[in-house]
Amino acid sequence: MDNVIIGAAVDIETIARLRPWLEDEARKKNGLTGTTKLFTDYDKDKNIFNFKIVFTDESQG
Repeated sequence: MDNVIIGAAVDIETIARLRPWLEDEARKKNGLTGTTKLFTDYDKDKNIFNFKIVFTDESQG
């Protein structure tokens, strides 16, 4: 699905720092518009944060 970015990071600060860049690159590559929502989940066994950035693409109606 092109309107979702999925990844993992060792801490929330890394996700917050990289989010604007990840969103900009996805907009350039896929022509997405609209707003985004960030979803996170902590995996205590692996000690990492999984994240998903979902685009609400207004250009697709």
